[in-house]
Amino acid sequence: MNSITATVVGGTLMTGAVGDILGSIAGVFIIYIINNMLNLLGVSSYYQFIFQGLILIFALITSSLKSQKK
Repeated sequence: MNSITATVVGGTLMTGAVGDILGSIAGVFIIYIINNMLNLLGVSSYYQFIFQGLILIFALITSSLKSQKK
């Protein structure tokens, strides 16, 4: 789940498009920072996965809307 979310947040489309390495690295850092903040706040791992799923859904909706405009 972490790797899929990180690559989608980094800008790689789930439709088979090719992403760049810098976007994927940026996505990894963003997901790592969010997970670390949630751990420091004492959020349960159950809710961390829910939050990560919401981030993934938001990123997929955003990339879908972006590809439709082209």
